[in-house]
Amino acid sequence: MSDPNLVYLDGNDGEKMIIPASFVLMSAAKHIASNCNQQNYNFLVCKRNDEHPEKCLAEGTAVRSCTHGVVREVYKRCPSSFLTFAGCMSDNLNRFEHCKPQQAEFEKCLSESQKK
Repeated sequence: MSDPNLVYLDGNDGEKMIIPASFVLMSAAKHIASNCNQQNYNFLVCKRNDEHPEKCLAEGTAVRSCTHGVVREVYKRCPSSFLTFAGCMSDNLNRFEHCKPQQAEFEKCLSESQKK
């Protein structure tokens, strides 16, 4: 399943990976925030304590890896509703208020997939 608004890369495992453009990240933001909280915190603490960017590369890599993992997981669990929500976000300049029905369907799908 693909969406013309999304750009895909071939992952190391042969699966298609969504390149996390802003509308993809915004669509998964709630889940990224809850699943990557510790990685984000560690990165911010590092940045606050050291102004040299190279000192926080490991923490930045951990944030990126977690974010990609969350996007991959929500896409794997609910591809259709995720793509519909992300497409709506793309079409509406990342304004959640214009995509509430699509967001609700996506959240419902994720909730139901956790019960399985």
